[in-house]
Amino acid sequence: MLWQTCAETIRKGSQLALLSGGMLASFPWPAAALGQEPPRTFRSVDDVRARIPDEQGRPFRRETSSHRGWEIREDQFTIAANTSLADARWAARQVMQVRGELAPLLDQFTKVHHQPDFALNSLQVVIDKEPHRDRYGSMTTIDGVGIQTSVTINVAPGQPPLADQLLRLREAGAFAMLHAAGMDAMLPPWVVSGLASHAALIGQPQPAAKPGEFAPRGVAMGGQQWRWKRSAQDQLDEQPLDETQAGQMVSFLLTGNDAEHAPAFIAAVKQAVAERHMLAAEGNQITRRRGEADPPPTHTPFDVLAKSHPAQFEAWQADPLLGQPMFTPTADATAELAEAERQMLLVLKLLSKLTSTVEARTKVKVVTFDKAQGAAANTTTTRSATVGDLARRSEDLLLPPLATIDSEGRLLLTSDRRQMRELLGFDGQRYRSEQNGARSVVTTELSDDHQLQGWLEANPANPSRPIAKFAVVPSRTERR
Repeated sequence: MLWQTCAETIRKGSQLALLSGGMLASFPWPAAALGQEPPRTFRSVDDVRARIPDEQGRPFRRETSSHRGWEIREDQFTIAANTSLADARWAARQVMQVRGELAPLLDQFTKVHHQPDFALNSLQVVIDKEPHRDRYGSMTTIDGVGIQTSVTINVAPGQPPLADQLLRLREAGAFAMLHAAGMDAMLPPWVVSGLASHAALIGQPQPAAKPGEFAPRGVAMGGQQWRWKRSAQDQLDEQPLDETQAGQMVSFLLTGNDAEHAPAFIAAVKQAVAERHMLAAEGNQITRRRGEADPPPTHTPFDVLAKSHPAQFEAWQADPLLGQPMFTPTADATAELAEAERQMLLVLKLLSKLTSTVEARTKVKVVTFDKAQGAAANTTTTRSATVGDLARRSEDLLLPPLATIDSEGRLLLTSDRRQMRELLGFDGQRYRSEQNGARSVVTTELSDDHQLQGWLEANPANPSRPIAKFAVVPSRTERR
């Protein structure tokens, strides 16, 4: 019958399909020819492969309002304010700025923040004008640290205005970014808090007081409750962290004495991140059992580094510019000339650091013959590092980097090839070194047939802060 004929045809067709499929599967086709990528041998928790963006996690409306106030929604954070729309917009700008300041520092440790879906809706900031309900609470409090970091800023009557709580807002924004990157699971709490505090200060004028705290002194920051056991039925045996001290210590390690200790601090962070990734890959990231306390470690390489320079730390607290050359732009200098002097100052500082590190290998032995005495007199001088030496050092990643601080408080490492090429020129020929007697002079060409020369002079009044000198001279017709 007809239905039997159709069934027989379908059965034979399926058999042919199975046979052809088996033949294709048994043939050693390359994976790429079949439209499949070969399996990766190694997988990493730090994988930054491009993924399809999660559009559902992004806001549909950037600004909304209701009877409860105004709301600014960005991909990574939400600002809610019951004061004014201007306050919400101002807070959003500050959070975006501090995230931009923290990103180059995070580049030294991880690349996870470059993922398109990084930290979507990870921060919520509430600006509240209602009276403060907790008399012992702080004006800025991290209420909780989980998938989303919640922050409350109180601007009720009797509390400081929103502008006076700028640094605390920036700290909270930086901390949320560090938490989303997983840094608080890899580093001691005081290091994470200090990094947030340091990022809050970048690009800001030096304040009279140090940055505020996430929580009042004597109260543990929100989100750390899981570390402690109960000392009573309704109380945890917490050990609060001195946020101000942590911020000062990390700022000293990154900027003190013109970033002298920054390479060692960054190396310690890299090592801690690598060890945590290894533990995660092995499945040994959690070592405590349920109900056990997990206090922060106290004998880490960061603690050793923090205790290694007590005298320098005290001197830095008294003078944060200790180790920085004294610099004043040339009188009546244009904005272009002043910027050229600031850029040259970075080169002068890096050359000074490079000369001190290679001093043992750059000693030049000079032999002179005195006819009167009839014998040779040997003297030894030290050759100063040149711009060519600095360019070669920035390209050699096997050597430990040198670090310095620019005029806005940002960290510059010689291992950052992009920044070093922008500073020295992509051909490395923007500056040249000349030896003028005992003075090492750096020269660059200006745009008006003139040259800018710069050098560092000793400062008898304050030996730790040499004086940066600059001069504008006509260009030479011939270059050496």
